[in-house]
Amino acid sequence: MAINNVITEQKGLARPQRPIKQDVTQKFISFTSRRMTPLLLSQKTTKIVSVLLVMLAYSFDFNTPTTVQLNFLYLLPLALISLQCKNKSWVVSLLVVCIFLQIVTLYSYADMTIANKILKLIFVIPVNILVIHLGEVYRRTTLALLKSSVTDALTGLGNRRSIEIVTEKEIERQKRYQGVFSFALLDLDGFKVLNDTRGHKAGDNALKLLATILNAHIRQSDTSGRLGGDEFVIMMPNTSAEDAVTFCNLLCARIASQMKESGFLITASIGSVTFEQSPDSFETVFSLADAAMYEAKSKGKGQVVSK
Repeated sequence: MAINNVITEQKGLARPQRPIKQDVTQKFISFTSRRMTPLLLSQKTTKIVSVLLVMLAYSFDFNTPTTVQLNFLYLLPLALISLQCKNKSWVVSLLVVCIFLQIVTLYSYADMTIANKILKLIFVIPVNILVIHLGEVYRRTTLALLKSSVTDALTGLGNRRSIEIVTEKEIERQKRYQGVFSFALLDLDGFKVLNDTRGHKAGDNALKLLATILNAHIRQSDTSGRLGGDEFVIMMPNTSAEDAVTFCNLLCARIASQMKESGFLITASIGSVTFEQSPDSFETVFSLADAAMYEAKSKGKGQVVSK
């Protein structure tokens, strides 16, 4: 859209003006949808904002006449905390507080009969609980979908998309703060033979074992992932070429050892690249690591080549 606007301005053509009402509506919808994305806000921010919204809702509700019902104002903080907060005790506590404040407000209405107050509560309490329930269901469902979109279903490691995101973020970080990072591409030797001779189930078990080995040996700051087939990667922030080679050689030996113990005649060829200057993109990083990995294979497999 930005490109189209530039082209239009260069041609000297007047751009059609959007109605102000439509523009404001779209901005409001966009703003609201971003804030309602599960776990987008920090837990501390969510708690503070939710409490402030409850206090605001109570202030309006308590100080308005009986004829003006503002119970719906409590639904916003309840929806917010159920979507954003992982701490169930906080969610339940805020729900109890909201119900209590609504009871206090109803009790203050001298011109409302007891029967009407009870009927009001019979409606209000289930609605509050329903909003909390729907918010939590939406949060769990959305987070599950987000996780599946960046997770390899077989191994539980990150998929190609997640590795691209992590690598691009590291490139941007390096451009801003400098530093160094390393990237390793790993390909299993003998995997096709395993699939052909013992079937895909054995191949899947070998891939799962490799994922277990990677999870056990990478640092907390590292990210491992499966690109597809028997190709895996390790993204290593703040890692020099020397440290990356040392780690990859250790990993290479550990993979061969544990695969052999599990009955798989499989080794790993690893290509490692280190960047002291920011590369252009993930494609550049992958291309260099891929070349190093194939060089490792050409040298006899089961070894590490560093670039």
